[in-house]
Amino acid sequence: MFPACFTTKPTAEAIGLGLSLTRHIIAGKHGGTLKVESKRRVDTEFIIILPKL
Repeated sequence: MFPACFTTKPTAEAIGLGLSLTRHIIAGKHGGTLKVESKRRVDTEFIIILPKL
């Protein structure tokens, strides 16, 4: 699991809530997990795991 989502962009440029809201929906509302695996300058993979209903 990655640390709390945040943005380094200035407030006037963007609010930066995309990953934070995504994690809230996946983990908070559905009991799942959101993982990120990244290889610098190669690729980034977002892994969403949701519990079976």
